[in-house]
Amino acid sequence: MSAYGVFTVGVNHNALSFRAPSAALPSASLRAGSAGRAGSAQDAGLAQDEAEFQEWVETIRRTVGSMALNLQDMAGEAVAADAKKLQELFGRVYAFFQKRSVSSAMKFADDTQSGFQEAGELASAGKMEEALAKFHATRANCTGCHRAHRKNVEGNWKIKH
Repeated sequence: MSAYGVFTVGVNHNALSFRAPSAALPSASLRAGSAGRAGSAQDAGLAQDEAEFQEWVETIRRTVGSMALNLQDMAGEAVAADAKKLQELFGRVYAFFQKRSVSSAMKFADDTQSGFQEAGELASAGKMEEALAKFHATRANCTGCHRAHRKNVEGNWKIKH
């Protein structure tokens, strides 16, 4: 038992992830070409952005899982590194929804970005219990956003705008 006591970290990966297609994502040119048949060049750009968004979400899922394990191991610098990566990814998420003028999703992304930043700073300072509490509070943003901005279509999660 450490000086901080024993605590556990629970991560519900289903609450974090959008289900990726079973096959690898096509190249950017193929994604743009497929979307181009459906409409304008703007549609092609949105389709490419959504495919990139799915990649970010998968990276977020893995990084949150890593951060949870690093918190459990009380590895402050590793937690801080995960937090930094999450800040960058949620900056992208913010921009994605800003481009679509979805203010509630932008707020969720901003709050999540700030929360992970604070958790990383607390972990760097050796305040692991506080970092863990901030991690869990920040994860609540994830759940709220997922409930508001995704839908299940034939077993796959899709973005609601």
